[in-house]
Amino acid sequence: MAFLTTACADYDGGPLYRLEPPSDGWPAVVELEPDELYRFRLEVPPGTRGFSIYTEGPPGEPSGVSELFAPDGRMLIDGTFLLGDGARGPGRTGAAALSMPNHDIDVSEGGIWRVGAPGAEHVEVWSAAEVDAPARLVDVVAHMKEPFLEDDELETLVEEALGIVGLTLGRLEQRRTLDRVSIDIDDIDEDAALIPREDEPVLNVLLYEEIIGGAGASPVAGLPRGGSPVSALAMEYDATPHVLAHEIGHFVGLFHTIDVDGTDLLVSTPPCEPAVFEETPEQCPGVSNLMRRSAAEDRLTNEQRFVIESSMLWHP
Repeated sequence: MAFLTTACADYDGGPLYRLEPPSDGWPAVVELEPDELYRFRLEVPPGTRGFSIYTEGPPGEPSGVSELFAPDGRMLIDGTFLLGDGARGPGRTGAAALSMPNHDIDVSEGGIWRVGAPGAEHVEVWSAAEVDAPARLVDVVAHMKEPFLEDDELETLVEEALGIVGLTLGRLEQRRTLDRVSIDIDDIDEDAALIPREDEPVLNVLLYEEIIGGAGASPVAGLPRGGSPVSALAMEYDATPHVLAHEIGHFVGLFHTIDVDGTDLLVSTPPCEPAVFEETPEQCPGVSNLMRRSAAEDRLTNEQRFVIESSMLWHP
């Protein structure tokens, strides 16, 4: 259960919504309404490990947070759906999610965040409290047209992938939800939107025999509930645990350390000069990092692990 209070805004930040995530560490969700300027404020209490903002707009139109100010006044997004360096950000067509923290912001200190989400017809905010948990459990539902893997094979794959990112498998199910075994990477959102909504946080994994355009794909960030284009990640059934771990990193809000769109938002993953990346990308720093595009190793920095540990994906 989550609690929400509203108050009339005395400035152009919009209505104020106070989040009160339960103390047991389970993520909670509330729905809210921006003002006529599509702005609102979030009062995040101290002890919050993280929060995610999900927006839905008209079909075919851009959706996402386009204005975000931290409690210290720092402008993180301003008018372009972009974060940090390059073409990175939470803006997508139809629906989008933004997770915090995703860089050097300590959400646990609390404070009032100012948010703008132009054109949003539906907004929900997920939040969870810090908790000393013996394990960070993730419930996983694998969706496919027909089973590709035996139960024990799928369990081993998921356990190894979650272990790479410091998480532990909770519940695991296989469901025959999909109507195709091959898909173009650009069409994955369509299948993700058809996944039934869950009452509690869950990692939906779409399994295919072939993904045209890549071995896996995930929104940055994802929404762990179903019923949305950003509510699932996808992978080929015979991909490695490393590939699944990489996509889980995206799902909780981690960008590639560097690619054609720029660098990520983390101090611990050094940038690379554009000319070097274009001509000799193997000379860029961080070649062993899990979140490097086409990385072959599983290294994560403490800062990246902090983003994972602050996500809405897991429960105690």
